[in-house]
Amino acid sequence: MGSTDFSFKLADHPKIPKGKQLAVIILDGWGEEKPDQYNCIYVAETPTMDSLKKGAPEKWTLIKAHGPAVGLPTEDDMGNSEVGHNALGAGRIFAQGAKLVDYALASGKIYEGAGFKYIKESFENGTLHLIGLLRDGGVHSRLDQLQLLLKGAAQNGAKRIRVHILTDGRDCLDGSSIGYVETLENDLVELQKQGVDAQIASGGGRMYVTMDRYENDWGVVKRGWDAQVLGKAPHKFRSALEAVKKLREDPKASDQYLPPFVIVDENEKAVGPILDGDAVVTINFRADHGNAEDMVKRNTKTGQPAKDKDGKIQILTSHTLSPVPIAIGGPGLKEGLRFRSDLQQPGLANVASTIINLLGFEAPSDYEPTLIEVANN
Repeated sequence: MGSTDFSFKLADHPKIPKGKQLAVIILDGWGEEKPDQYNCIYVAETPTMDSLKKGAPEKWTLIKAHGPAVGLPTEDDMGNSEVGHNALGAGRIFAQGAKLVDYALASGKIYEGAGFKYIKESFENGTLHLIGLLRDGGVHSRLDQLQLLLKGAAQNGAKRIRVHILTDGRDCLDGSSIGYVETLENDLVELQKQGVDAQIASGGGRMYVTMDRYENDWGVVKRGWDAQVLGKAPHKFRSALEAVKKLREDPKASDQYLPPFVIVDENEKAVGPILDGDAVVTINFRADHGNAEDMVKRNTKTGQPAKDKDGKIQILTSHTLSPVPIAIGGPGLKEGLRFRSDLQQPGLANVASTIINLLGFEAPSDYEPTLIEVANN
């Protein structure tokens, strides 16, 4: 702030007057997807949104709420509430969530920070515990980040590592936990070959253990505490793969709601309760919620609903890669105001400039460009 030329005062917009009241309405979880019976938004009666879309097409458009458009690593990274809020408010694209973690892991800076140096104090005589959702695809966590963290922690002195897994089945296909557990256990075997005592210590479904504490269900927290800290759970197994396979034999079982389990040794003793002096790291980079425009898992090749081994459609209540609609309207709108057609893949970060323009001001020069323009008569 050393420059005397700096000012928080915004220049007036050359065509849009000031003094108008503006309402910004955000519909959380609302996206644009294939119009079929699995699209809750399409099935529902939505007269206001329908009128905006069909009645004034120049005042309705789609923008991205996922991937690089909001500061996430790739087009395969689903957006979420926190990422959306940040992009909307900042008006610029900054690295967020998974991308920040990717940077820290790829550069090795995560091992140079104060946080890692703090937990490293436990490596000589204690255990490093990693707790989080076991899955790939982003939203909350990513398997490849866990794999890199395990490898990096071992290279930086961790001698004893325990992983406490939470199975998903909400943001990914139900039943996929078996494959993820198998992959993780294979990785841990490789670490064991290098002299690192690395194992899965406990587990359970995200909606039942530790993670998704809806409606103040403190039982979720207690079940996690018992399994992860005390090493106590109603189910005991010698391996996590055995645990997940066995617990899923129940016809009513699902990854989200798997009951808590602990891994025990040949003497039935838990292999990894969290003890005083241990270090604990959560591998999730965000909390939850999903979208309503597509409620099924899709076959990536055909786009049709995916089915499980029994032929049942796989329900999915996750975030998606779908664009989100944005509309403008109202009696005070400047004549000729419309959405621009020259922007390449605009996203949520473009909304801030748009709002500033609608208030009658020019947006700061370092903001993402506005979505609107005033057509010449």
